[in-house]
Amino acid sequence: MGRSIKQKHLIVGIDEVGRGPLAGDVFVCACAYFDEIPHGIRQAPIRLRDSKKLSKKRRDKWVRCIKKEQKAGNIFISIKRETSKTIDRINIARAIERAAHKALFDVIKKSGIKKGNIECHCDGGLFVLVEIDHIDFISSTTIKGDDIIPVISLASINAKVARDAYMDELHKTYPQYGFSRNKGYGTKEHIKALKKHGPTTIHRKLFLRNII
Repeated sequence: MGRSIKQKHLIVGIDEVGRGPLAGDVFVCACAYFDEIPHGIRQAPIRLRDSKKLSKKRRDKWVRCIKKEQKAGNIFISIKRETSKTIDRINIARAIERAAHKALFDVIKKSGIKKGNIECHCDGGLFVLVEIDHIDFISSTTIKGDDIIPVISLASINAKVARDAYMDELHKTYPQYGFSRNKGYGTKEHIKALKKHGPTTIHRKLFLRNII
């Protein structure tokens, strides 16, 4: 059974994936659990770390483990995203901030916490600050937090797996850009395709000013 919402200390981790690509949405994940990291996560045989330092196979194993804990009510997950059009309109930093706040409020709602305190850990470059009635909210930012703070690592893995799957789907529509391989980042293959075919509706025009 999951942990009771009577436990008043909620730990949240937030991380983003997709800040730098030339194409595709940016994804932000908020992961939360009460009091301490769930037993099933602590006992997992794979080291918990920054998603970029894990192979796809290991990330997928982690997601299966996380989903098991999520189903048991031990972990709460929320993934929010902002589109390329939004990024072009308000810039990448504000788009990430907006998605982060959406994910945070959603994961708090899923946890069911009404009173107590929330300890929010953000990866470097991210910071959220909110006011919630009857809840003491503390937020901090840690450089390379996705590699050293477990709750951020969990958020990082979920965001990475979700965005990679999204880019794999986009590859089916736009195979000439190699999205299944570059995930929208500015590789030589991707830039060469941009110069040949031009940008699509899911490219970030703001990011292409000095490329094409």
